[in-house]
Amino acid sequence: GAFMAYGTSGSPSWLAANLAFNLTCAYRTWRWWSTTLERRLCRLLCAAGYMAPIAAVDAALLAQVCLMFTLMALPFALNKALGGWGHALSHVVLGPFALAVITAGAVVPVGPVGGA
Repeated sequence: GAFMAYGTSGSPSWLAANLAFNLTCAYRTWRWWSTTLERRLCRLLCAAGYMAPIAAVDAALLAQVCLMFTLMALPFALNKALGGWGHALSHVVLGPFALAVITAGAVVPVGPVGGA
């Protein structure tokens, strides 16, 4: 997620902030110091870290990325109702989601967005 944040922002400072956040979340998860809610919030905020800079580049592309993220996350939320197939089904949308994020990274101006 941190390197995706760098790809969509072009900012080394944004990369460092996201890397620190993601490493903290990973460490807390690895040590079992986090609750289920905290782990879900960490995943959501990690995604927001690389999706937010897209707003500065292309609002329509941000809407597409947010829609794809929602469609990818929905099977996780419905995992029990889907008989445990939520993770597998989320991979169906992973391709279009990744394409939208990569497209956003391709249109980031050379140099950091916002001068950061």
